[in-house]
Amino acid sequence: MTSAELLFACLRYSVCGSELREEEKAALSGPSLATLYRLSASHDLAHLVCDALQKNDLLPQNEIGQAFQKQKDLAVYRYIQQTAAFEEISRVFEEAGVVYVPLKGIVIRQYYPEPWMRTSCDLDILVHEEDLERASELAIDRLGYKRDVHDGYHDISLYSPAGVHLELHFQIKENMKTLDTVLACVWENVQPVEGSAYRSAMSGEFFMFYHLAHMSYHFVSGGCGLRAFVDCHLLSEKQPCDQQHLEALLEAGGIRKFADTAFSYADAWLGCHRFGRSKIDASVQKYILNGGMYGTLENSISVQQAQRGGRARNILNRLWIPYEALQIAYGAPADRKYMIPLYQVKRWTQLVFQKKRLGHGVKEIMRNVTTSDGDRSEIAQILDHLGLTGR
Repeated sequence: MTSAELLFACLRYSVCGSELREEEKAALSGPSLATLYRLSASHDLAHLVCDALQKNDLLPQNEIGQAFQKQKDLAVYRYIQQTAAFEEISRVFEEAGVVYVPLKGIVIRQYYPEPWMRTSCDLDILVHEEDLERASELAIDRLGYKRDVHDGYHDISLYSPAGVHLELHFQIKENMKTLDTVLACVWENVQPVEGSAYRSAMSGEFFMFYHLAHMSYHFVSGGCGLRAFVDCHLLSEKQPCDQQHLEALLEAGGIRKFADTAFSYADAWLGCHRFGRSKIDASVQKYILNGGMYGTLENSISVQQAQRGGRARNILNRLWIPYEALQIAYGAPADRKYMIPLYQVKRWTQLVFQKKRLGHGVKEIMRNVTTSDGDRSEIAQILDHLGLTGR
């Protein structure tokens, strides 16, 4: 059996409650565990494989077994740390009257058999843009958080004394025009949470749309990871949702085809077959599996070339980025496009004098040069298959 098949078997056991077959147990007892560990760890799912191995008395007492155990222990530790941090932040925001909306893993983990099973690298919380600075100051002054010097497109980063990363969102847009027309309406799709004065939650269908929108954003950035498909499966099974409203949101955001495929693949991989036995495109599965949790530069460059019409156009686009990107990255004024050359020079200067960014830039150019016509053609077919062409 392949490592992917064994990973899916373990996920079906830990997340869906499906028993392992005898041939799967036999394969999991063999030398394939080292490859399975690398694959599952790259998707931040090794802790779930460990859970399946332990409960079936298959976890070996060797270096690989210790590596799996370490990932499970880390998942539990992160959950405890993040839960404590979220409770503290919630208390401070409630006391100060800051309306806030938990996002992503904080919400999704309630649908897993045990909440520690849904790992997260950070806490994601949305506040009104006009409350952003006050919310940040509350975290800093009352809880000892430190703010990152670099702000993101839709959030700012803060770090607790214990090292918990808090992403404080002031919007949830992804810098993708069609998606953002829907995501900009987030505050029209939240409601207060019973028992809390200031905590709110997205409606089930809007949260589902947000999850799928974020998946599609990562997909065209190099890969979205298998965990997002596990989330899809659990959300579709357990989260109350107005299906008609969800379909309207997906149509408006331009990701209806992507969403249908995501649900279908999640269903096939987790073995539930509620949509019939879905046919898996081998190229799509390879792209997802090889991309790991956050995608790869190779995948990203191939997507960029497929979308922009080849390597020359993509290299030119990366050297001379659009003004909208300059606005996001460097605060270029929206009404002063005549300053484009100055901001481009600023970007190039920073690139030259920051070794890490320069190295990444060189890698990008080299990957652009070495990407084959075949790779670009395969990616173009994948994007078309998922309805993501031109995004």
